Amino acid sequence: MSKLAPRNATVRIVDADCDPYVIKRYHATFTAVAEHHAYTRMQPLCAAIPGVRTAKIIQVDAVMDTLRLEFIPGTSLYESVCQGHIRLLHIWRDSLLQLFFAAKNNNIYFDADPSNFIIHENGRELVVIDPVCKPVDLEDYALVVFLWGLFKIMLRSVRVWHIGEIFGVIMDYSLHYRKITGSRSDALRMQMGQYIHQVIAWNRESSPVDGPLTTALRRGVVIPTFTLIQWLLKKGWVKI
Repeated sequence: MSKLAPRNATVRIVDADCDPYVIKRYHATFTAVAEHHAYTRMQPLCAAIPGVRTAKIIQVDAVMDTLRLEFIPGTSLYESVCQGHIRLLHIWRDSLLQLFFAAKNNNIYFDADPSNFIIHENGRELVVIDPVCKPVDLEDYALVVFLWGLFKIMLRSVRVWHIGEIFGVIMDYSLHYRKITGSRSDALRMQMGQYIHQVIAWNRESSPVDGPLTTALRRGVVIPTFTLIQWLLKKGWVKI
């Protein structure tokens, strides 16, 4: 389970006799039942890709709006890249692109942000978590969401010397995805712009998880920054 709690839910790790599990409780937007359905849709896609799977659901409580899931010992791709372990993006590239292509072919939308992929501590499994999402009508939704996650890492990274390397990964993923799917670079760039537009709208919404400072940062820093990137993509000054 990701250590990064989403805006619409809270996450608690329970250590039950050395066999920990995760309790995820929903507060807005989604429900435990919706998340369960999202996991169910993802399972056959992951099963076809060696080394990739979803987190196991232990229990669904529709009344309390909670999920009990297995605890995944490991670190998310997001955290790993932020820590400078960019090589992991290369190691898992082909598996991730297979998953994104399968999602496209099966018309399945899931939250493919890098924070929702946990690299198991055994080093042999990439585990998908938190797949539920607000679908945006984009042909290459999964790839766009993943690449946008990498853009966000670039914006937040204190390791400025890695920014160029991360952008190189973005271009590498885009190139190989286009080879697999036949997608065009300009089409992906336009989809990215559309997705950022939606992300900006989501950041304008209030959330029960956000405090006043977080809300102010979203409106004063996050939204203007995302708007600038959207404009640069629209003008073609940033390409993917």
